[in-house]
This record gives sequence, structure tokens and C-alpha cells, in this order.
Amino acid sequence: MKLFKLVFLGAALAVFPAQAQEVTPSSDEIIEALLPMDAAGRRVKGARSLVGEPGEEERQGRGVKVVGGEDVPFIDLRVAFEYDSDRLSNDSMLTLQRLAAALSNEQLQGSKFRIVGHTDARGSVEYNQDLSERRARSVVQYLVEHNHITADRVEVAARGKSELIEGIDPADERNRRVEIQNIGKAE
Repeated sequence: MKLFKLVFLGAALAVFPAQAQEVTPSSDEIIEALLPMDAAGRRVKGARSLVGEPGEEERQGRGVKVVGGEDVPFIDLRVAFEYDSDRLSNDSMLTLQRLAAALSNEQLQGSKFRIVGHTDARGSVEYNQDLSERRARSVVQYLVEHNHITADRVEVAARGKSELIEGIDPADERNRRVEIQNIGKAE
């Protein structure tokens, strides 16, 4: 009977892959994704990223995107919130602790970051714009109040449902994310 249960469980796992098992990036992976780049496209400690508004090119998840005509290192993080709210859920704490550790690391200490809120396509444009801004502000508030990240190193931006992830259902929960951009030297 035990063997049957194990075989059944194995078959079920093979047929229904664990989509919800998203791996939270480590602090080192977040640092690597956010390190500034030099002119040759290599990540360089202490190099300057440039500030701008969202551009026409974006890689999904992490890498470099064009913002205001310049390459800006970024990473998308799944930060869970209470339903239809800007209240952080307990499931977000590991992600935010790793983000705070990365932003506090000496390799990124001199950088300034933009925290960009995104939503899925459900709801009106206005509602989602407001919700994504409130969620980005919640992340910034958590970083500042609980992790000693200074407020002058983080700014908020909101995209609502205007920058959905390509290739997935617009209502997919993966669109509900927070993007972290390295936008240059902290002043």
C-alpha cells in the first residue's frame, strides 16, 4: 500500500508540476542582477546606472532593460500582498529580507533604486495604477522602517497594468510583482 501511495504521488507530481513553487532569489542573486554595468555590458561594482522612464525593451524577470534610452539593471520579485490590498502578506517577508540584505551589501550601498509596482489586468486602469503605487510604497516603507535602508536611496513608481509580462495570461498572478531598478548613484 505504501508503494502504491508513493507511485501515485510521484505520478501526480509529474503530471501537475508545481507552478506555485517559485524560488525566491537569494541576496547574492539579487545583488548580481542589480549590479551596474560598464560600457561593454559587464557588471561592475561602483559603476553608474542612469535614471530614466520606462523604455521600449524589457527582459522578463531580471537583467537589463532600456529606461530613458539607457540600460538599467533590474529584477522582478514576487512580493505577496493581501488580496486587493497594499498590506504585505507574511509570505513576502523572506523576499523582502533578502532584498534588504542585497541593498545593504557594500556592492550596492552607493546605488539608488526605483521600486516599481505592477498589477495584473483585472480592474480599471485607474484602480490598478493606484494599487500598484500603494504596493510599491508598502515595500519602500518596509525597507526603510524594518531594514535601515535610507529613504533617499529608494523611490516609488507605479505601472498598474501597463507593463504585463508577455506570453502569459494578462490576469495571471505573476503580473502582480514589484520590480527593483538600479537607477544610479545615491546622493
